[in-house]
Order: sequence, then C-alpha cells, then structure tokens
Amino acid sequence: MTDLLKLDGVAHRKRGKEELTSFPDILLREGNAICLSGASGSGKSLVLKIAAGILKPTQGNITCASVPRAYIFKEDGLLNNYSVWDNLMLPLIFSSQQGGLEERANDALHRFELANIKNDIVGGLPQPPKKLLQYARALVLNPKILFIEEPLKNIRSEHYNQVKTWLKEYILQEKAGCLFTSVSSEQWGDLKPQCIRLSGGGVSFKTIIEE
Repeated sequence: MTDLLKLDGVAHRKRGKEELTSFPDILLREGNAICLSGASGSGKSLVLKIAAGILKPTQGNITCASVPRAYIFKEDGLLNNYSVWDNLMLPLIFSSQQGGLEERANDALHRFELANIKNDIVGGLPQPPKKLLQYARALVLNPKILFIEEPLKNIRSEHYNQVKTWLKEYILQEKAGCLFTSVSSEQWGDLKPQCIRLSGGGVSFKTIIEE
C-alpha cells in the first residue's frame, strides 16, 4: 500500500506560550482510516489541522503525497452568501480535474439528498445540510486524502448510516486515506480505523494505539 501522509516527530508551540506540545507519529496509507479520538480539548482538531497543512508545526516533518485532498470542517467551511450549487462548484475552478465536473456535481447532490435545495443560499440553511454539502463537495473533488472534523457532527441521526456507508465505500473503492476526529471511536467499528486516543492537551499527548 502506498503511503499518503506521514507525521514524524511533529510538535507545536501556541502563540504566546512557552510549552512545546508534541504529537503522535502518524502514517496513513491507501485504503486506510485513522481516528483521532478523545474528549473535547484533547488536541484532536489541532493535530488534524497540522496534518492537513492548515497550521504549521514548530518542529518535525510532515510528508504528504502530491494527490487531491479535501478538508471537511466541523461547522460548515462554506461561503454563506453563495448558493449550494456555487459552493459546490467554486473550489473546482482550481481543480486539475475538469472533465465531467457538472455531471459529478449533480450526482453528488443526489447522493446526499441536496438536489432540492440546489439554488438556495447557504447562509439561510440549518447546519445539517451544510455538513452534507461539504461531503458532496468532497465527492466531486475526488480526493485521495480526506481530513474530517467530527464526521457526524451537525448531521441528523437519520443520515448517520448514509455518511458512514459512503465513507467506507469511498475509502475502499478509491483507495483513499482518511484522517478524522471523533469523541469516541466505538461508533466507527465498521470502518475498522486505527485509533489514536489523545488525552490531556498539555505538554504532551498520551497516545494509545488500537489496531
């Protein structure tokens, strides 16, 4: 299996703080998922953002394959003054994958049951369809690496299985890798992720690797 992402000896110092916070080493391969679990404040989102390149580490090495990537935020990560369709298509302007984008976008809207609000302005929508829109956008981008903050956060319970099934199928069929955060890893048994449990959030993380 091809290595997609590797964090080695990474540590981060928050602005204005003296403490250097160290992180667990991470190796994400094709067809695999890794769950960063732990209570609120344990550092899950911080690790995820550093792995995705949103934040820079103070020290250590991050090696990431030159492949398409998508980041799904816990809240929405969308442009509220634009329509659902515009939000779906805007990132694709900068994508190298130009063939059949509109067809893939429509398929993604139907997959996540968003076709009926295609022309609605995102700012007027509740959180559940906003989160599903992020998944639809990721599907169109066809990323090789998925970074996801709390995959089921702000999603109605009736859509839980839909999201979990899509994620499992996508990782297997596309040989993608997924690094995601979750308060608990127990609900992700079908995905069979490697689990890295974080606790504390002080100078260093206590890490438990569960195969």
